[in-house]
Amino acid sequence: METVDSRQKQLNPHEIIAIAVQQQNLENLNPAAAMLAIAQESAEKTLDMKQFGNTLFMTHRGKGKHKDQAAVRPINVDIAPNLIRNFEAYFRYIHRKGVRRLQGKFNYAPYANMVKVMLRRIQVEEAGKNVSVRLARTQSGAYVVQIDLGEELY
Repeated sequence: METVDSRQKQLNPHEIIAIAVQQQNLENLNPAAAMLAIAQESAEKTLDMKQFGNTLFMTHRGKGKHKDQAAVRPINVDIAPNLIRNFEAYFRYIHRKGVRRLQGKFNYAPYANMVKVMLRRIQVEEAGKNVSVRLARTQSGAYVVQIDLGEELY
């Protein structure tokens, strides 16, 4: 997989998406269909799209009593050490917006390894702050992650 170190070169969101759809199995779609699906999703008024490094986070907030919950789709082409930092920056960003529970689903296996690293980090650094990460694999092979950010974060 081609990665671009964001400390060396910062990509724009269109470049991140273009590289990712060519290399990653996004939603089990071919690259053209994945690009179209992302374009349609990015046009939704409720979407919060934020970039940290060369990782793009597409977030859909809950409404009403679920406004503290969100579904997130990360699209990444950054290197692994930066990816973890990018996620940590995203967690701080989304936490400041009032989100306390994140859910995501992805097919790209390296994200699962990153989630496991983050889980170990959170267990040490955020002990006692009600922060938790759960990772599961569906029958179709997709990964599902749920992250509870708690009230105090970082």
